[in-house]
Amino acid sequence: MNKQLKLVGVLLFSILFNTSVMAATVGFDPNPKQASVGEVFTVDIVGSEFTIEQPLAGGTFDIGFDSTYVQINSVSIDPHWDFLPQGGEPTDGNVWIGVAFDAFVNDALAGDFTIATVNLTALSEGLSEIVILDSQLFSPSERLFPDLPPGAVVVPVPAALWLFGSGIIGLIGVARKHDN
Repeated sequence: MNKQLKLVGVLLFSILFNTSVMAATVGFDPNPKQASVGEVFTVDIVGSEFTIEQPLAGGTFDIGFDSTYVQINSVSIDPHWDFLPQGGEPTDGNVWIGVAFDAFVNDALAGDFTIATVNLTALSEGLSEIVILDSQLFSPSERLFPDLPPGAVVVPVPAALWLFGSGIIGLIGVARKHDN
């Protein structure tokens, strides 16, 4: 009985104090994103779980990706970031640089919100991580270093190719049976 009371006490303590430990994050939505070769699509960069005590007032970042599988066409900053929004620009490699967004201190955001929308084109079958690099996200009260998990874009082999491949394998199997 004593062990059960201790366990209940530990659970209550965890529930009461874990709500204040939630960390603000910046990530991708949807994640993962599935696209077909040649498809133009968008992925949002979103902030979540920012608090009134530590809202997000702005920041800068670069986006890393694998240019074998996807191409970034543009990055547009959500309209609520009204002070000097910059969508950045491509480089010769696998990085889109110079994305910047800002709001006046009184307009800093708490809760869940969109930071920017990335417009991409799927180039070939495969998997490309999309990653926020060199981020400097800040709030009026102190510098924030939220968890920045990578996103993923999956460009699957088209269904017609799978059907064609399975048909060829089936014909090979029939041919082998016929030869025996």
